[in-house]
Amino acid sequence: MLLCDAVTDVKMTLVLRVQEWVLPRGGGGTPHFGPAEDEVTVKAGDTAKLPCIVLNLNDKSVTWLRRRDLHILTAGHHTYSADQRFQVVHAEGSSEWTLVVRYAQLRDAGVYDCQVNTQHKLSRPVTLKVYAKLSQRHDNNILSVTPSINIITIPLSTNTTTITTNTIITTAITLPANILTITSQPTPPP
Repeated sequence: MLLCDAVTDVKMTLVLRVQEWVLPRGGGGTPHFGPAEDEVTVKAGDTAKLPCIVLNLNDKSVTWLRRRDLHILTAGHHTYSADQRFQVVHAEGSSEWTLVVRYAQLRDAGVYDCQVNTQHKLSRPVTLKVYAKLSQRHDNNILSVTPSINIITIPLSTNTTTITTNTIITTAITLPANILTITSQPTPPP
């Protein structure tokens, strides 16, 4: 029984030493990305926080850019965007470099790259999804969703029948492209 305990202790020691070698502490090793979310979803008007964890940064720097137009937003602690809603948050000694987008707008949706200026540039994409704030207003059994959709009821008349479009939309993050319900109601005789 003592022999088994000794073997177990040896195995644990070896595993710990291997882990210590693979993930060095302090200044050793080359920069690489740590685990972090690669997709962030927020409502329009809310603050989006896009995470980027860089281990063993050493003397390298972190840059955030917007992929759609290749606009450099931040480099190190400096912001290079005229849009003051963008800012990088990094605590001294931390491995986290978070791109903060205040008052996120629908046009902010897309892919953002967290990059490290190594010889072979390291890049980690983070997708930002922004959905419209939904507000509900009930008028005559019609639910309208603002600001991104406008629902109108239009009566169409013929000699014998009035056709009215009645549309009901329940709150959803993604709405179908076309919603149309037609009901036929006979016009009462005069």
